[in-house]
Amino acid sequence: MVQGDKIVDEEKILEGIGRVRNVKQGPDGNIYVSVEGPGRIIKVTGE
Repeated sequence: MVQGDKIVDEEKILEGIGRVRNVKQGPDGNIYVSVEGPGRIIKVTGE
């Protein structure tokens, strides 16, 4: 969580999924994470 310009809390998500290679926000607003071992793309939604 961010308050002003400081990070005051964090939550780890996607722990233990493998090596993260890239993170991008798509035009749909979702976050896409590419992972190796095995190679795949994970969509992170705010739902």
